[in-house]
Amino acid sequence: MNRIFIVFALLFLGAGLSAQTIVSSDTRISSAKIPKLRIALQGGPAYAIGKVDDSKGEDIERYEKNLQSGICFGAEFSYFFYESVGFGLKYNKFQSKESMSEIISDDIDISFIGPICTYTTVANGQKSVFSMNFGLGYVGYRDDGRVITPFSLSGGTGAVYFGLMYDYKISDSIAIGVEGALYGGSLSRVKSTVNGTTSTIELGKDQTMSVSHADLSIGLRFYL
Repeated sequence: MNRIFIVFALLFLGAGLSAQTIVSSDTRISSAKIPKLRIALQGGPAYAIGKVDDSKGEDIERYEKNLQSGICFGAEFSYFFYESVGFGLKYNKFQSKESMSEIISDDIDISFIGPICTYTTVANGQKSVFSMNFGLGYVGYRDDGRVITPFSLSGGTGAVYFGLMYDYKISDSIAIGVEGALYGGSLSRVKSTVNGTTSTIELGKDQTMSVSHADLSIGLRFYL
């Protein structure tokens, strides 16, 4: 996962250098002014990051790989105290479903919420906005599934968020944007409910449950 973070960082640095080149060569830009408030609404495909157990046969391995693919949607509110630095709040939900006949099924929901810091630069006559976001927050996990008998697993943990965002303004206050993001965290304890009975399961170091996922989302931005 560290490699993925490095790739995202290098991509942002490249985009930032390109933006600075455009800014320095575009005489129409007098200053890189950003409105005080940005509201982002977005959604798209997502992929859960974690090891797949290949010791249970090809069918189960294929099932778990299919379960890693899902969708995400979320919102962000950022307030810019300075021209290029802002702070805000991020919410993101990852969802994935898979089933194998009526014997096995999973319905997974992973929700992230937390404060973020964002660094922003503009280019192309201030129509293009590049942002690098970082945050620390809380992830809630729930899986309503079945292995012959219905069950539910739930838990929560601290998590990190890193995102690269590009917005193209179609007006002074509205933009179309895309974001590539990573959410990282793992559970060392979960609550299991089967037939109305709830118990807490402690997971060892080699058994921790990943709640990490990557997503690529598109949506609308409102600059106010």
